[in-house]
Amino acid sequence: MKKRFLCVLLTTVLGASLAVTALGAQDDEVPKTADAQSISVAVSDNDIGMMSQEAEEIEENITAENSTNLIYPEKDLPRTFPFGQKQEVTFSVTPGVDYNVKIVNKTSGKGVTLSDTSPANPEGGGSMAKVAVTLDFRGASYTVGDYVLKYWVGAADEENEKNANTWDFKILPSLCSAENANIVKAVVDPASVVYTGNDVSPRVTIIDKTGGASKTLVAGTDYTVTVTSANKKNIGRAELVVTGTGNYAGKETIGFDIIPPTPAITAIKISSIKAVELTWGKVAQAAGYRVERKTGTGNFETLAEFVDPGTLTYKDSQNLVSGTTYTYRVRAVAADYADATLKVMSTDTDAGKQVLLTCPAPKITSVTSINTKKVKLVWSPVTGANG
Repeated sequence: MKKRFLCVLLTTVLGASLAVTALGAQDDEVPKTADAQSISVAVSDNDIGMMSQEAEEIEENITAENSTNLIYPEKDLPRTFPFGQKQEVTFSVTPGVDYNVKIVNKTSGKGVTLSDTSPANPEGGGSMAKVAVTLDFRGASYTVGDYVLKYWVGAADEENEKNANTWDFKILPSLCSAENANIVKAVVDPASVVYTGNDVSPRVTIIDKTGGASKTLVAGTDYTVTVTSANKKNIGRAELVVTGTGNYAGKETIGFDIIPPTPAITAIKISSIKAVELTWGKVAQAAGYRVERKTGTGNFETLAEFVDPGTLTYKDSQNLVSGTTYTYRVRAVAADYADATLKVMSTDTDAGKQVLLTCPAPKITSVTSINTKKVKLVWSPVTGANG
């Protein structure tokens, strides 16, 4: 305070001195060798008295300014909060004073007031105390809608509230399924996270069942998707966050796998009445392959799994029945980029390829003419054929 007073007084005196010098001296009357210490200025007692009075008034204003009790957020508060979530905001408050934070529903006018006293001795010796205020939007006191946040220093009375600082915000439905029972947990589309060597762009499906309806939310309108893990392209574990926008707030963190591509079955043939042979294409970075089969409209079951990435064929002879339709698919198995002990497989949504098991056609090995009316045929035997 003393330093600011002296600066004001000195500035006032110098201002008067310069004014007098400018009026009372011509350029040719001041010796060219003169310095600031050799210039004399005549200032009357009346002038000094006026300057002293002005300085005292300035000091009184500074004192009044410093005595004002303040409260303000450390940073801009959010304009939206998710319903069902507890959040903490930090305010700077004059040390040792009573303060209030009130949340008011704009529609009903009902409010919740949070009152406390700021620490008299702020940590770190700062001029303002830091106080954390918890805004808990999980209880029955809140609903989705428009609100105003009021904050002031002083008693929690109507007069102080009228002069409070305000911040308008909305409470919106949360996208987090743990906070909002109407939100079906977000599901990542496996087809969008297949390894290509480039960063993946996951597609996510989120359904809101509020009011008994089943509304599929729209990416870019209701939420955004951001891959937050260090891994964004390599086969293995990754992580993303969906963040509510528009009419939704809150976040949901989802773990997902970047998976190897599905091997293409390049050939499927009936080698005997009780055997089917498969051939498939090689998949980059695959450590092995799994062969699966389903009978008719049943479910897929594992037939065999190979840890050799060079194995690209398989002969199935497990309990096959002639006249039955079988569906085969092959899934690539790859090691997680960060942990070779963890395995990741290609999608289990591939429809696979069907084959109707029938008696294979015999192969004619020779045709011999016996006479003008006879031909002799010879063919290879077919295993399991009855005739």
